[in-house]
Amino acid sequence: MEPNHTCGAVFDVNNPPMTSRLVKFLMLEHVRDNPLINAKNIIDHFRMEYGVLLKYYFAWSGKELAIKEIHGGDTLSYHQLVWFADSLLKTNPGSHVALESDPITHKFERIFISFEACISGFKYCRPMVALDGTFLKGKFKGWLLSATAKNGNQ
Repeated sequence: MEPNHTCGAVFDVNNPPMTSRLVKFLMLEHVRDNPLINAKNIIDHFRMEYGVLLKYYFAWSGKELAIKEIHGGDTLSYHQLVWFADSLLKTNPGSHVALESDPITHKFERIFISFEACISGFKYCRPMVALDGTFLKGKFKGWLLSATAKNGNQ
């Protein structure tokens, strides 16, 4: 084997190539114990534990992969909504659940849940109802609407 390479490839022993999958593998239990760990803490952990300077992207995407392995992906969660709606109706008789999805792509659009206890208790509320809404600006865009009534004891 020739000790002098002329191919142009350089491997830095101080900073081996890191991938998101490797970060996920090494950080899986840390993420399981502390799901709120941020990318900077992961970078610090790799520097202290392994002596490796980890790029922010690999720390962030490695954590995302670990969370996906622990909890399942978003798609799996949305597929479980049908089971959740059925279970809710079986365990809470008189409740209403409306689950809507796009008829062509079958992607989740919205869910409406009204528990029977809330429905029966609502008739004792004062007639003045306030409706408020806000835009969701995170990973999943949309609106969050809230309907409330004044407390009858006031």
